[in-house]
Amino acid sequence: MEEKNASQHPAMVGFKQAFLDFWRQYLDVLGRTTRAGYWWNILWYSGVILGLYVLAIIGGMSAYVGAVNGQLRGLPLLLITVILAIAFGLATIIPVCLLAIRRYRDAGLRGRGFFSLWGISVLAQLGVKLIGRHTGLIFRGQQVQQVTQHAGLSNFLTLITVLIGLFFFVLTFLASDRVAVDPGANRVLRFFFRAQAR
Repeated sequence: MEEKNASQHPAMVGFKQAFLDFWRQYLDVLGRTTRAGYWWNILWYSGVILGLYVLAIIGGMSAYVGAVNGQLRGLPLLLITVILAIAFGLATIIPVCLLAIRRYRDAGLRGRGFFSLWGISVLAQLGVKLIGRHTGLIFRGQQVQQVTQHAGLSNFLTLITVLIGLFFFVLTFLASDRVAVDPGANRVLRFFFRAQAR
């Protein structure tokens, strides 16, 4: 039988093990990640992002002050930070997305359920963008108001996107197999959620 990574076991996962599993499961779509494994990785990932933002702000302010004074001071820090941010983003975009998918799978959402909900969310966002292009201006006295012709539909599509995002967020907090359904459940539920083991 195949050896599972520690973050796929229901036992509590520590920071070091979660970090190692993050890189070991770089392209693992079919595995699972526990709550602890997910949140430890989100913690270090957010810390790195925050650190890069702070460095970019410091470098940007130094570069601005240097430019005002006719110097190149601060520009090297800004350029190094931008290069690091791009390299970090390219190195982690796939594993962070797959980490979330594995977490949803661990909570009980099936892969096809995730991709269906994600597809609906993307289509709803595209609908909002398309509706947003059909805007007009109303001149009332000296005030100009921008009016969307189909604001109700745009709001509804935005609500769908928000609700799906909120559902995914809630899944990250749930225990393993929490939303798994009874094997005898209707086909729609079994399409989206994994059947519980008997």
